[in-house]
Amino acid sequence: PKQRPKKKPSSFQPSTIDTTSILEALDGVGDDFLEALIDDTADVHVRRGDTVKGSISKVNSDFMLVSIGTKSEAFINIDDTVGGPFKKGDSITATVLTHSTNGIRLTMNITEAKDEDSFLQAFEDQVPVTGTVKERNSGGYSVLVGQRRAFCPTSQMDYQNDADPDSYIGKELTFLIQELSAKDMLVSRRKILENEAAKIATNAINQINEGATVVGTVKSIKDFGIFVDIGGIQGLIPRSQFKFFQRMPMAGDQIDVDILSINRESKRISLRPKYNDPWLNVPSQFQIGEVIEVNITKIEDFGLFAELRPGVEGLIHIRNLSSKRIHDIRTFSQVGARHRVRILDIDLTKKRIGLGIRQVEEPESNVQSNSHTQTTDQSYTPPEQPRVSHLGQLLQGLKTKK
Repeated sequence: PKQRPKKKPSSFQPSTIDTTSILEALDGVGDDFLEALIDDTADVHVRRGDTVKGSISKVNSDFMLVSIGTKSEAFINIDDTVGGPFKKGDSITATVLTHSTNGIRLTMNITEAKDEDSFLQAFEDQVPVTGTVKERNSGGYSVLVGQRRAFCPTSQMDYQNDADPDSYIGKELTFLIQELSAKDMLVSRRKILENEAAKIATNAINQINEGATVVGTVKSIKDFGIFVDIGGIQGLIPRSQFKFFQRMPMAGDQIDVDILSINRESKRISLRPKYNDPWLNVPSQFQIGEVIEVNITKIEDFGLFAELRPGVEGLIHIRNLSSKRIHDIRTFSQVGARHRVRILDIDLTKKRIGLGIRQVEEPESNVQSNSHTQTTDQSYTPPEQPRVSHLGQLLQGLKTKK
């Protein structure tokens, strides 16, 4: 076989740059020309669609200036940001939306460029896109992203899943493209929310201290405990720690909690409910025999439970409701009704208070209460009986009556 001829070495030799001559040539050039020349050479590699990283140098209510390594700073409208608020010095990753004589405009939401190349770049770089939720179907939602239909599974619409499933329909939300093909687009909103929640949790955990008492909001209730949010980070309180409470908290309730421990690396906190025992003030607030107004909180076959004040309840036993026989206690009162009652007994050790409606409405009746206290009519005096010392006096008395 014929051998291929060897290539002759190129006779081209790069010339040596005479930097001294260049500096002498530029010595008489004006500063404006040099700055323009630097701008052109600095920005030449920044094109529309490029992903850039930069540091925020200025923030106001409408836009931010971002230093991305070019001579002129880029800008990004606040409406084009995702995951804010931001402050001076923060680092961001964005996409070059336009590059013209008006400057370099960035966006963190690439949906404004609706072509397929932009969707592909958003998928590869995980840049958020904006989509409108059109309808709910089997297993998820139909979302319009630009001019394309996308699908968001129900599990990827939110990370807490406690909202009304139909509440998302018609809303314009932000998503990440998880899968992309010529026909299909799978998006997720959950990942964006989780990332934002992580940022909030980082800020929150840096602002709290062990031993502090703060106000928390009950987020969710499980069989094993209650999740409480304190400014963006959640802690779990076992149900057993609420055993001294008159009722278990409900979602949305605000409660005082003590911060027991903080793990800033794992962003975990240990909480305990702040419990101020309302029974400690009972001796100074209520006295036996006093008539007060109470609210019925629970009905049992043996009586009515009534709230004297938040955290303090008493029992109106069925025999202390009325002098008339009550066949069905639920026809006598109902939950939420208010009654005037007399305090019959207070047991601080067992945290029990005996109450009576009958003792208010029928004050002259001599009724044994549910407790050890007995209501009597002090104005009644039994007649004095004659004393008999022997049989003769007894017979003499009978003879006198005849």
